Amino acid sequence: MSENLWKHQQGAVEAALDAIEQGRPRGLWVMPTGSGKTVAFATLAARLGRPTLVLVHRRELASQAAEALESRWPEAEVGLLPGQGWESARVVVATVQGLRRRLNEFERARFGLIVVDEAHHAAAKSWQAILDHFTPEFVLGCTATPERLDGEDVKGTFGGIIYWYRLARAMDDGHVVPVVQHGVFTSVSLAGVPVNNGGDFTLKRLAPVVRSEERTRQVVDAYLRHRARPALVFAADLGHAEELRAELVRRASGRRR
Repeated sequence: MSENLWKHQQGAVEAALDAIEQGRPRGLWVMPTGSGKTVAFATLAARLGRPTLVLVHRRELASQAAEALESRWPEAEVGLLPGQGWESARVVVATVQGLRRRLNEFERARFGLIVVDEAHHAAAKSWQAILDHFTPEFVLGCTATPERLDGEDVKGTFGGIIYWYRLARAMDDGHVVPVVQHGVFTSVSLAGVPVNNGGDFTLKRLAPVVRSEERTRQVVDAYLRHRARPALVFAADLGHAEELRAELVRRASGRRR
């Protein structure tokens, strides 16, 4: 098998192998989105050659992980849950929801390696129930965001960070597109919008404040000044999204109010 890994991917694999050799039961990789952590953990699984479970929170991620595993470890049968072949496959890629419903059908010692993708979700009870069920030799967590707004200790859940490929380094190395951000100042203040215990805005109180005709116009103005690329717009709720969409369509067509 030809690995053809980037240097940081090889470093992550070696860090995990070192942790296993030292007898550590868990470890955490922190790698930016787009830097190739899926290929890296698929390579690790192939290097170890042990029955492997990859735990994800969306079906789209399951398909992506399965493709990487089939490419990096072609000798191993890969099953999907929900899906086909998971009953006897050497490698199982499962969503949390799908596995949680069938957890009692899995022997506790079935897997030698468990990979938790998007590991910042692992503090949730449904994820913990799965991790508590199995007795693997090693559990690897992978995330781009080790800090949670609710204060849950992701790093502690996985026994600490064993490899950290920082975003600034990934941009310097050319593996991640450099971030260029523009601040947009509007006439609407969010100073009076309350925040929850995690430090984030309370959605029900935020939406009425940002759904302002003037603010929507100013946001669209800013987009039109920097529209060299396709854009993804995050809104507070469906009503806010619809107002932004309507203004974008109106401005694109040149219509007046």
